[in-house]
Formats: sequence, structure tokens, C-alpha cells
Amino acid sequence: MAEKPPALLFDLDGTLVETLPDLCAATNFILRKHGLAAIDENQIRGMIGGGVRQILQHALANYDIHFAPEKLDNEVEELIANYHDHIADQSHIFDHVLPILDRAQKANIKLAIVTNKRYALAKHLLATLGVQDYFPVIIGGDTLPTRKPDKAMLVEAINQLDADPKKTIMIGDSEADILAANAANIKCVCVRFGYRQISTEEMQKKGALLIDNYKQLPQLLTHINPVFAPLQFEGQAE
Repeated sequence: MAEKPPALLFDLDGTLVETLPDLCAATNFILRKHGLAAIDENQIRGMIGGGVRQILQHALANYDIHFAPEKLDNEVEELIANYHDHIADQSHIFDHVLPILDRAQKANIKLAIVTNKRYALAKHLLATLGVQDYFPVIIGGDTLPTRKPDKAMLVEAINQLDADPKKTIMIGDSEADILAANAANIKCVCVRFGYRQISTEEMQKKGALLIDNYKQLPQLLTHINPVFAPLQFEGQAE
């Protein structure tokens, strides 16, 4: 029986892609519609991770505004429509990620997206940025009944990839990513430049390994498991 391949599961917003400017613009589109002042990217940064509804709820709460569920539903859909149309006006893949994705694909290291962003938005973003072919599996926030920090999304991604759980690593930026990885009994690497406001100490306490940029990722992954050695940049191999 052939061995199952290793895999990397990537969170999307703040981990694989810098999406903050476009998410901020779409949120401000709704705020301005209601005569409210725009909020800046630093305010939005800590709101990202639980989906668009959560972002809008937090943004409105800054003005002590709380819509009834039906009205909130309508505003969320309008925000999503605006965001969809401008999903990559300013969003971009983080530096040094593309060579890793390319090496992984060539080395049969399976790749998946595991994000609390809606599936359709995640797929549209990846397609617009031209990287959808790297990710045969996308698990979005509406794919399953539960979302991160529940482990089900990670387990589903591993199953769809037909990958080896013991050779699978989650790449994220948030407590939800760490907790989901812990529950799924896989390692988690977190980027320090992500959106969720959790301290380095808390990340490490919860078991995450940390990187400051993607140049550091291949060597760290190789230390975790030598199966990831093909990802290393020239001159990194020991």
C-alpha cells in the first residue's frame, strides 16, 4: 500500500494573502452608507478571522450600533457583494510564498486552504490572484457545520487531500488555527505578521512555532519533518 503524501494546510486572510485593505474598504462602504465615519486598517485588523459578519458586527459596535438579525443579514450580503467585486484591488500574496507553493506542488506535498472565509469568496480570491491551481482543496467557513477552532475543517482537508495526518502541518496566524491544529493532533506554524491579536508568548504557550517571514518556513518545516526538505531555498539545505 503506497504511503500517503505530506500536506500543508494554509489559513487565508493574514496568513497566505494580505487582504486587509480590501476588507477594510468593503466594511467602510457599509459604514459610509449609514453616515458613519470610516475606520482605519489598524481597527479592522483585529476583527478579521471569524468571517465577514463578525467584522461588520465589530465595526458597527464601535458606534454602539447593533442591527436586528434580518437587517444585519442584508448588510452582510451587501458588504460581501462589494467585497467580491473588489476582492483583489489591493490584496496580494505575501512575499516568498509562491516559491514554496511551487516547490510543494513539484514535490507532491499536498496543499489546501482552511479558512473561516466563505468558500465562494476564498475560491474567487485565489482565482483572481492566479494561485487557485496550487490548492485542489478549499475548506471555507460555510463548508461544514462548524469552523475553526473546531478541528473538523482540518480533518476534512486532510481527508480530501488523502494526505498523511502525521505529515501534515497547519500554517496560520490566530488562536483559532492553533487550537484547531492541537485538536487535530497536528503541528501548527504561525506567522507573526497576521491579523489576530494574540501575543507571541500565548502562541508559544499553546504550542505554535513562529516565523517572521516565509523565507524561514522551509527550514522550520524541515526541522519538524525531513519530508519537507524539498521546500528549502537554495543554500538552506543542511
